[in-house]
Amino acid sequence: MSPALAARVFARACEIRAELTPPPGHDHAKWNFFRQVEDLLRAISPATLLEGISGKLDGEPDPIELDVLTDTLPSSNLTRPDVRSSVSDEMRLKLRGYLKRAVKLGADPGGLRASTRAHLAQLLANVGEQEDLEDTCRLIDADAVRFEKAHAARVKGDHSQDSVGYGFLYLEAVTAVDPAEADDVVVDLIHSQQYEHVLSQRLPLLARKNEGPKGFGTNRMDSKKIWKARAGEPDDSFVEERRSRFADAILEQIERLKVEREAATDKRAFDHRLKILGGTLAALDARRSAKLILELMELPGRWDGGTRIGALENLLLSGVSLHLEEVLTASIAQFESTIFRSLLDRESDSPTWEVPSSCL
Repeated sequence: MSPALAARVFARACEIRAELTPPPGHDHAKWNFFRQVEDLLRAISPATLLEGISGKLDGEPDPIELDVLTDTLPSSNLTRPDVRSSVSDEMRLKLRGYLKRAVKLGADPGGLRASTRAHLAQLLANVGEQEDLEDTCRLIDADAVRFEKAHAARVKGDHSQDSVGYGFLYLEAVTAVDPAEADDVVVDLIHSQQYEHVLSQRLPLLARKNEGPKGFGTNRMDSKKIWKARAGEPDDSFVEERRSRFADAILEQIERLKVEREAATDKRAFDHRLKILGGTLAALDARRSAKLILELMELPGRWDGGTRIGALENLLLSGVSLHLEEVLTASIAQFESTIFRSLLDRESDSPTWEVPSSCL
């Protein structure tokens, strides 16, 4: 496809997008048509598309055009070549300047759609430089205001605002744009409720040494590792400075939430958050924080059996000796969740009675 034709497709996509109102269900046919045009845009190489709309990159960003562009251009190379590896350095710098001007829009909590702001952060991380981490943080701060406002409205019964969290996208952007300085931002994000679930999954991975992907089946309990840990052999799978720094930040956040929980009438939300953080702490600092982790896992709650079991697994893998009562407390929660799901599904042709083998 020629750059001129690519520019026409881009312009048509922007025209359709301008006529649409969220959510997609409001104009189902139009949204489907828009997605088809976007799929056509994605099939165009980044170099061809950017050459076709090169003139737009010299001006001030338009929110609709920015929405289409950031959602279309690949910011990673998981399935196809990303922008950075696909365009000339001259075009990359031109796009970078355009995106940095767009940050002025994104830094206003109401200046861009939430998804556009998140995709902007990802794309800037892909084509930008290390000093662009500051711009990424401005986008994160704006999204935090947006998220808190939408959450407060949702509590009052207003579901009209976008309450979706884009934490995974922002975390990827932070670690991509400046890996050397990313830890400072990650530690700050630990104190944000919006990122607790995201970081519970990503912090242990960020703290580990990059030794390549694990093979199939290597996530099972390793009895040899358990006995080595109990014998006092150190765990060298982590970057120690990063592991200890993340663990200390989680401990600070746990203590802060415990104080807030004591003053709260309804403690259920705090119990859930504390268990998530406790599960992360078990992956990072099991031996030092074993007592605290077990206390957190005993907090009441439902649908959290997986978190409890995961915490116990990490305690065992770190060489912590557990009493049968402690294991049963967490396992029973998982059994109860499984049985309750089975009762809800009792009229199904395939009721769910599976219990994770880790419980055994």
